[in-house]
Amino acid sequence: MKKYLIILLIFAYFACGYDNQKAHREINKAIVGKFLSNSSKIKEFKNYSFGMNLVKFKGPAITKSGNFNATEEERDFTIVNWIIEGGYSADEPEIPAAFRHFFDPLANNGGKKHLTDINKTISVFNPEINAIDWHFIGNDPTKINDWTWINGKEFLKSALQSSDEEVKNNNIAKAFRCLGEVLHNTADMGCPPHVRNDAHGGYPGVGGADSYEAKFNPDWASKYSSYECDPNLISDFANFETAIDINMRLSEFTNKYFFSEETISGNGVETFTSRNGMKDYPNPKLEKLIYEEDNFNYYYNFPSNRKVQLCNDQSLFLGYISQNFRSYPRVTLKNVESQASELLPAIFEAGINVIKNFIPLFEINFELDFKENELRGTVKHIASKEYASTINYKGKVKFFINNQLANFQSDAVGGSFKLDDIKSKFKSGDKIIAYIDIGDILVKSNEVVNQVLQAPEISSLKNISSKYPNNYIGFSGDTIVISGRYFGNVQGKGKVLFDNELANIISWSNTEIRTIIPLVSNYYIEVKVFNNDAESTGDKFHYSINNWWYSKKEKFSAVNSTIYASANFSDGSINSHFNLLHSINLRNITFNFNGNKFSASSISYPNEQYVVTESFDGEIIEYGRKITTTVDKKIILSYKTGGDRTKKITTNINASITNIPYYGIWGTDTYDNYPNYTIYSMEIKDISDYFKLNNYEIITEVIDDKTGETISTETVTLTKINTIHLIEFQIGVIKE
Repeated sequence: MKKYLIILLIFAYFACGYDNQKAHREINKAIVGKFLSNSSKIKEFKNYSFGMNLVKFKGPAITKSGNFNATEEERDFTIVNWIIEGGYSADEPEIPAAFRHFFDPLANNGGKKHLTDINKTISVFNPEINAIDWHFIGNDPTKINDWTWINGKEFLKSALQSSDEEVKNNNIAKAFRCLGEVLHNTADMGCPPHVRNDAHGGYPGVGGADSYEAKFNPDWASKYSSYECDPNLISDFANFETAIDINMRLSEFTNKYFFSEETISGNGVETFTSRNGMKDYPNPKLEKLIYEEDNFNYYYNFPSNRKVQLCNDQSLFLGYISQNFRSYPRVTLKNVESQASELLPAIFEAGINVIKNFIPLFEINFELDFKENELRGTVKHIASKEYASTINYKGKVKFFINNQLANFQSDAVGGSFKLDDIKSKFKSGDKIIAYIDIGDILVKSNEVVNQVLQAPEISSLKNISSKYPNNYIGFSGDTIVISGRYFGNVQGKGKVLFDNELANIISWSNTEIRTIIPLVSNYYIEVKVFNNDAESTGDKFHYSINNWWYSKKEKFSAVNSTIYASANFSDGSINSHFNLLHSINLRNITFNFNGNKFSASSISYPNEQYVVTESFDGEIIEYGRKITTTVDKKIILSYKTGGDRTKKITTNINASITNIPYYGIWGTDTYDNYPNYTIYSMEIKDISDYFKLNNYEIITEVIDDKTGETISTETVTLTKINTIHLIEFQIGVIKE
């Protein structure tokens, strides 16, 4: 047994990946550094902030190496340092680790993926478990691995679902030590002997030393941290949804493109096979590589645009005498660094994505309910393949107010949280973010701006209408400026009332509102401002409205809208004049109003032979300081032509007058003398800006009085308006 122990000690010393004390620490350090540099570019982490190097968490760490038993003690490390130390502790104790850190993705030796390149003398100690199973699952019946990927995720879930800060922090330490040990496996999957069944103990019976590991310089981890990875691997690693797939893909890449010292095969100066007696790998092959005779190097051009030296076949002894002496290829120091320049970027890229898959995804949302005076929110776990079951967050929810840490916090239970008495905590316009800590990782909500305000306060009213500029006197349609405070930065549900009439808003800010005086019936009006939450308080402000029309709004109408124009019709005739509303005399025609819509009809008998029927439908639309009136008008003239026939001439007009400035009606005389709006042909620059005639047609029908059948029909339509001589528009009411 003593003999076995000596052999195992020798094997363990040389078999661990890279250097046990420094190389894996440096590689993990580079991985986490690159992750922190790139985390803001990862779309899943748009609301995450990664510190990871500020707060310390207490947990068990390896403090002294050992062959069979390492020393483990409590230590305080940041998350970054737990990941770095995990790179080291994965090789402890050294002898058990030596057997469990090999993974052959091709299962080249009889379907076995674990290490089989072992002398029969020590094979009885081989647990026959491969590195992927050991680091991710730990399904080794001979030894428990407490630091697997599965355990790491469970530690992290326990931390997120515990309100006990000591328990939470201890689980965070354990979780990120597990992550560090799995990243050790990531590095091994980018190390040729660890993916090609090549034991490298360095002594007879336990495999020859592998040049890549023996000559690897830990400082290269920093030197090559800025190198770009093979673009194919970048895509593969980013698309994998589980870390185990990432490490397996890296092992396939390393196995396919790189020799280990004792698995070089192919046709060189002669045909070579693997020196360790194991079955040759299908790739790489010497004959498929590019050979440089001047330096004896075999190399391959990678998609990363790097020319990588894979081995050198210059005779170690006779090559110094003559370049003609070539032998079994080997991996030189220059070859090792050349390979590291390709493998390390692949390890770093894989490691970034391993970390990405280790961090569970959460979404934080909340709302402010000032009616109930509380904030309510959720910390929602976003399921993934790594974290398929729901994580119900339990713990502190903290807040930033205007980018400053708030002096209060909430407690989440089952992913839900609440904050009471928010009126005392948040001011109007505060920008609020809720967040949780996953260790030294912040998960933040989107910013919510507090639009809940104090009651608005009015300080002054000012009329800026050019028709009647006066601070507290005006007409419906005038623009006034309401100054004050606490109106709110945006209107939201805010409104302005003149008594009970809603005013149209032109602009809205926290200190100024511009609005149009609505049509109101009273003379002395109280002005009120409402923001999202309250009605204006303090001194009451009133406004005098000088409209003289009558109180009932249904009497508000458009009357005597007259247009004089020349028009060409499709039959070649010219209608030199038409009157849009046909000089309506409101005393003879009754208009019916439904809101802003109106209609009217009349029948007249100019003489015993003629009957004239007129009907109107229209709408008045008020917006800002202007209005639009649309009218559908139909005139039917019917008369007997003799011979039992009736001729019916129907005129259909659809028109609109737009952009009519509206100031209200005032004065002591009758409204007929004061049209609101008049424009003459000399002032009309663009007809379409004011008047649009959508349809103008005259239909002439001859009807058989006995049968009621139409004998003939003729239709002429408007084709062009030549000129408009006058637009006159009046708003008024029936003067009783």
